[in-house]
Amino acid sequence: YDVGTIVDAYEIFGGYVNRSFGAIVEKDGVRKDYFIRKYKRDATDADIKVEHNLIEYAIAHGMKDAAGVIRTKDGESFVKMVEEKEGQKVVRTFAVYEYLDGEDTYDWINTNMTPEEDAEFARILAKFHNFTNGFDPGEKEEARILDLVKMFKKKFPLMGNGMEIPAYNRFYRLWKEATPFFVEMCDKVTDGLTKDLTDGMPECPCHCDIHPGNVKWKDGKCVGLYDFDWSKLDYRLFDVCFALVYSCSSWEAQTDGRLWFDRCGYYLDGYNQF
Repeated sequence: YDVGTIVDAYEIFGGYVNRSFGAIVEKDGVRKDYFIRKYKRDATDADIKVEHNLIEYAIAHGMKDAAGVIRTKDGESFVKMVEEKEGQKVVRTFAVYEYLDGEDTYDWINTNMTPEEDAEFARILAKFHNFTNGFDPGEKEEARILDLVKMFKKKFPLMGNGMEIPAYNRFYRLWKEATPFFVEMCDKVTDGLTKDLTDGMPECPCHCDIHPGNVKWKDGKCVGLYDFDWSKLDYRLFDVCFALVYSCSSWEAQTDGRLWFDRCGYYLDGYNQF
């Protein structure tokens, strides 16, 4: 990379799939921050290229709220480095991005936004859908949502098999108790979303991880959107509903799972207005 000399670096915590770092770099007497992602081991080159091309397409078509990808001197959007872990050499993939200004006001379970913020959060998703419309990412490694649901139905009952989890492990016991409900919900989805219903549904590049922790905030406004590594072509309705469930339902112990319909209204108004 031709970005200058690293002055300082630090890890950014909060993500659960990839590792994230910030780097302060100096070039020609000017200091600048960059965001560095260390991808999970099984991330494929093809999927990473789709993610980066999608970001650049969105920015080129008017989305100024996304962090641009910094390309190498050779024009590549990511690099591979060898690290030694437990005596074995492992190839890992890294990418460098512009650093988004703003605050990490909320996360994926702290979603108690004001009505104005609900609408603002919806508008940034509407922007993403608008400015990526027309981009064709092709097939990604991860399946589309309805295919994933069918896979989940088979996979959920087998989760934990072969793993050394004590039978008294509290999380594992809760998982086992909840599994029949998860399977039942998978059936509801596949039974309800028939081909007659889905035919003609608008499709567009979907973020697929749109929660309030994946945006930057400033003075009650969404000023940045990030984490596009799960983005793929899918039903637009799925992305909207994903955001509603994450941001407009309760994560508090006494009301856990309750969907706040007044907040859904603020959200949908914001989306439609944009």
